[in-house]
Amino acid sequence: ASGSRTPLTPMLILIENAPRTYAWGSRDALPELLGTAPTGEPQAELWLGAHPGAPATLAKATPVHRTLIDLIEEDPERYGVSGGRLPFLLKILAIGGPLSLQVHPDLSQAIEGFAREETQGVPRDARERNYGDPNHKPELLVALTEVSALSGFRDLADARADLRALAAAAPAGAGRDALSAAAARCGGRPEAARADFLAWALRGGDDVLAAVRAIRSAVQAGDGAWIDAHRLAALRDLTAAYPGDPGVLVSLLLHLVRLQPGEAIFLGARQLHAYLGGLAVEVMAASDNVLRAGLTE
Repeated sequence: ASGSRTPLTPMLILIENAPRTYAWGSRDALPELLGTAPTGEPQAELWLGAHPGAPATLAKATPVHRTLIDLIEEDPERYGVSGGRLPFLLKILAIGGPLSLQVHPDLSQAIEGFAREETQGVPRDARERNYGDPNHKPELLVALTEVSALSGFRDLADARADLRALAAAAPAGAGRDALSAAAARCGGRPEAARADFLAWALRGGDDVLAAVRAIRSAVQAGDGAWIDAHRLAALRDLTAAYPGDPGVLVSLLLHLVRLQPGEAIFLGARQLHAYLGGLAVEVMAASDNVLRAGLTE
């Protein structure tokens, strides 16, 4: 027909990137997957996309260094999405230790928060910066090995039962008393009780620190038969990685998810979560917006 466009011929473009070295990364999972030698560093993420923070490069294409961003800008109709940038980013995560408890904003929150911090003049690389861009960040994670994660609020009765069990197993003293008081906070209307618990835990204070230390003492002693074995293992890892962090208490409000290879989890806006271990593929909106809520230095 007159004015019709010639269909674009599909092309396979090979891309590559250097793994990003974060403290929580595994030292051997990505090298094993990629068939490369370990460097001794914790290799956490492999970014395969056109995010400006670490764009993938074209592999074996030309002797000239070219990124996926360069390719899209040269021919956005062929290589972009709707004639523009890629709205998604694919990562391979090699989770060698627990990540921080975090949430991601929805689109309206991201737009408003980014504009506010730009107006305030907060440097984009500042530690106190929350919004690096005006985009939301939904995530879909597919397990390549067994993956463990904290995700979403569980029934408060289950959290209360675990807190009571931890209190009973902890040494007598301020920590045991603080855990018993924390268990009592898990009663009443769920939304109000969770808000009260989170406000108490995240404000810190001597009683919060005592409760976290009591959890560490409890999970390090004995076989822990009084609590689910996977929850016990998670608490041991969390208290070892983040001693004294109130996020250890917050973790007890959340589901502990164990994905088998091929299983997936979707994380929408404002869903509290933390990845704990395993190797996975993650597809997410191309954003850096992370609001941290604990288990962080």
